[in-house]
Amino acid sequence: MFAISVFMYARAHAFVSRFQVQVIQQNCTSETPASCTCAVAVRSGDDVFLIDKCRSVGSDDVPPTTIAVLLNGDLNPGTRIFNKEDGHKWEVCAK
Repeated sequence: MFAISVFMYARAHAFVSRFQVQVIQQNCTSETPASCTCAVAVRSGDDVFLIDKCRSVGSDDVPPTTIAVLLNGDLNPGTRIFNKEDGHKWEVCAK
């Protein structure tokens, strides 16, 4: 599928806290008609974990990866964030 937008990937209200996963897709490069996921945001309750590698519009330069945890106080109870493979893989788990 070739689409450039923000997509709701998953959502659950059955947990103690609300849980959502959103992805952002943009052109892989300005020369190819394909889309690539460049950012993922995971929300657990009122906390958000974000991995962003999106380029500026019109640029093919690969930006550094930005990782952010946006907390409203302490991390939501039952939420765990794991860094694996030296930052190449992340897991966000919620109960």
